[in-house]
Amino acid sequence: KQFEQSHSFYFLLEGEVNFSISVENNSDEFSVGKSDEQFTPIGWSGFRAPNRYATTVRCDTPCTLLKWSLDKLIKLFDEDPLIGKNFLCFVLQKAVHLLNQVWSELTKFNNSDWYVDFGQESESEQENATYAVLTPLELLRQSPFFEIFTENELDKLAGIAEKKYY
Repeated sequence: KQFEQSHSFYFLLEGEVNFSISVENNSDEFSVGKSDEQFTPIGWSGFRAPNRYATTVRCDTPCTLLKWSLDKLIKLFDEDPLIGKNFLCFVLQKAVHLLNQVWSELTKFNNSDWYVDFGQESESEQENATYAVLTPLELLRQSPFFEIFTENELDKLAGIAEKKYY
């Protein structure tokens, strides 16, 4: 799931998976790519700080996956950097088609409502638009400042967070 703390890395062996993301102020998810290619990497954003998944991945058909613990892979790569280099080069080769799909999908995304205030008057007619309010847990998961906390710790933090509206 997008923004979840990474724990595993996968290669797709059989089946088809769909990659989707949700965007700030939008509770809907939209697809940024699909793949049925053998050895499609899943969870590779977990190798990079803040070590959280960048997309939500769902199986569109029954799938067979090869799964590793990210911690064990990282430990192996630390012990043998050449294995790590070769493994990550293979992952990047297999991810190129995914990156091209994401780029293609994101260029279609309508960003006309994204207004950044540079001291100019807003051109948006939606000044009073209603936006989805993130739960405390969703907010903590998306923040790189909380990347050092485990999911259990984030759950506890979210549980004691108070909602304040200003």
